Amino acid sequence: MASTDVQYTCRQAVPEDAAVIALMQIRMADETENLKLDPAVVEKGVQLPFQHPNLATYYVVIATSSSPKSEESQFMNSKGEEMAGMLMTTHEYFPDAAATLWWIQSVYTTPIHRKKGVFSKLYKYVEDRSNASPDVMGLRLYVETENLGAQQTYKKMGMSIEPFLMLKDMKGDF
Repeated sequence: MASTDVQYTCRQAVPEDAAVIALMQIRMADETENLKLDPAVVEKGVQLPFQHPNLATYYVVIATSSSPKSEESQFMNSKGEEMAGMLMTTHEYFPDAAATLWWIQSVYTTPIHRKKGVFSKLYKYVEDRSNASPDVMGLRLYVETENLGAQQTYKKMGMSIEPFLMLKDMKGDF
């Protein structure tokens, strides 16, 4: 679907999107961190938020066009929709504000839909949902320090650099 008449629609993900979300998670890890993830583990991990919504929420961008479908069938969900991108949010609670912060994670846009405003549309969709919820105080995300292109994109969306370092004490390779 490389045509210029592509329309992008954002929505909250549904279980029928899970297989493509898992594929996007695997591609993202490979492209950004050169990680080779176990597909069975990723598929299980993507399914869990649909069963336990308190864990995370996925949002997707669906691409539609009047042109015939391309060979991008690997990004077609089980409903026959072409998924152009996705992101996931998780929630962090701040008792001093009596509010939650939504962390944006797992941002991915398929290669043929990059540089076409897919992330901007998805970010705006999530931002609007967070702004409409009185118990949400804002959005945050983390980005690889060397990923300057992504940092510029996030700044254009109105995000600012935080004066924090990320620290970790993880099990395994993560």
